[in-house]
Amino acid sequence: MKVCFKTKRNTEEISIAQDENILFAGLKAGLTLPHECASGTCGTCQGQVLTEDSLIDNWKDAPGKKHIPEDTNRILMCQSSCRQDTNIRVFGPLKKQNNEYPRPNYFDANMISSIRENDEVISFKLKLNKDFSFIAGQFIMLQPNTLSGWRAYSICNTKLSSDEIELVLKKTPNGGFSNWLFKYANFKKSLKAFGPLGKASLKPKSGDTDIIAIVGGSGIAGIMAVLEDALKTDHLKVNKAKVFFGLRDKEKSFFLKRLNDLVLKSENSLQVIVGYSETVADHNIKNLFPCLSFETGWIHEIALKEISSKSLLEGTTFFVAGPPVMVDKTEQKLKEELNIKPEHIRIDRFG
Repeated sequence: MKVCFKTKRNTEEISIAQDENILFAGLKAGLTLPHECASGTCGTCQGQVLTEDSLIDNWKDAPGKKHIPEDTNRILMCQSSCRQDTNIRVFGPLKKQNNEYPRPNYFDANMISSIRENDEVISFKLKLNKDFSFIAGQFIMLQPNTLSGWRAYSICNTKLSSDEIELVLKKTPNGGFSNWLFKYANFKKSLKAFGPLGKASLKPKSGDTDIIAIVGGSGIAGIMAVLEDALKTDHLKVNKAKVFFGLRDKEKSFFLKRLNDLVLKSENSLQVIVGYSETVADHNIKNLFPCLSFETGWIHEIALKEISSKSLLEGTTFFVAGPPVMVDKTEQKLKEELNIKPEHIRIDRFG
C-alpha cells in the first residue's frame, strides 16, 4: 500500500505494510513528520485524512485526541494504520531527514536483565537483533508480542552504539505494559522495538552551554544519558549542569547512588538537587549520598524558584521530563516568566 503525505508546498509518497503505524512508516522512510511522544499522548502528530474510509483507528480513546479540533477529519498518525492507499495532509515541514539524528527502524528485542529499584520502578536491559545507534536523550518504542500498542521509554545508556540498551519504567495502576514487565522481567521475554526517536539532546555545536534539568520520577532516564555523555565528551569541563530530580519520598528513591557518583566524577561541574514531594529527607539518606542536596516540595516549583533568582549563561539549555502535567507547567513558566526561547527547552513528555 501507499501513503502520500502532502503539504501546501510538498508531496512525499512511501510504501506501508498492512497494520503498520503510519507515523513509524514515514519516519522509517526518512521523512521529518511532526511528532513528539509517538504514543498517542501529546497530539503532535496530527494529520488530515484526504481519502475517505482509508484508515484504521488503533486507539479510539488516545489522550492526544483532545488536541484535535472538532469536525476536521484529523487523526493521530501514531495511532493509525491503512486499509488502502491514502492521502494525508501534514501540518508542518515535510522533507527528507538530514543526518543530525539516526534514522529510526524496527528491531527485535529480548529482555536480558532487570533490577527492581523500588516497588514501583524497574530498570531493565534489552538485547537487540542488530546494532542500535542513538543520541543521548533519545527514546525507543516498545511493544510486547502479547500486547497491543506501543510505549515510549527513554534510553539511559552511556554507549551510544550498541546492541544492548538500558531503560527505566515506573509501574502504573492500570498500565498494561508496566504490569506485564513487572510480572515477566526475569523470564527473558521478547518484544518489538522501534527507534530511536526524540530530539531532547544536547547540541554544543548549536551553542548549548550550561545544562539545567527538571525531571520527575522515571523522567530521569534520558537525562542520565545526557549527563554521562556530557562528561565523556568534556562538555562539563567548560560548562555546568544542575539537575532537579523529583521523587515522592525516601522509599520511592532510585538512581541516587548513580547521581552521587556522577557528581563526584564531574569535579563540581554537576549539582543535583533531589526534591521529595511528600516527606523531608532524613540524616541517613543525606549521609548515604553526601554529594546530593535534598529539599521538600514539588520539583518544578523548587527549580523555578531557584532559577528565577540566578543569572543564566547565554545558551543555557533546559531539559524537562516527567508526567505531562508537570512538564506542561514547567514549560509554560520557563517561556512566560523566564523568557526562555523554545529552542533552548528540550522536552521528554510521557503519559
